[in-house]
Amino acid sequence: SLVFAPSIGLPLPSLAGVGKHYIVKDEAGGAGTTTITVVSAGEKTIDGASTSTITTNYGSKEFYTDGSSWFTK
Repeated sequence: SLVFAPSIGLPLPSLAGVGKHYIVKDEAGGAGTTTITVVSAGEKTIDGASTSTITTNYGSKEFYTDGSSWFTK
């Protein structure tokens, strides 16, 4: 059986608005074997990188924007 690694997309920071927060959580508990990748729309960065990952079972990350880029908390 095939397992597809999930990818979560954040909106453009400028459309989300300054101070917007999103939380991405591995509710299924499988990120230790199937990485969750978070990407930002429009080639904007997350902490200066093109993607951010969750690799711990039941792990989570919080993302916030300054209106230009995304950052993790």
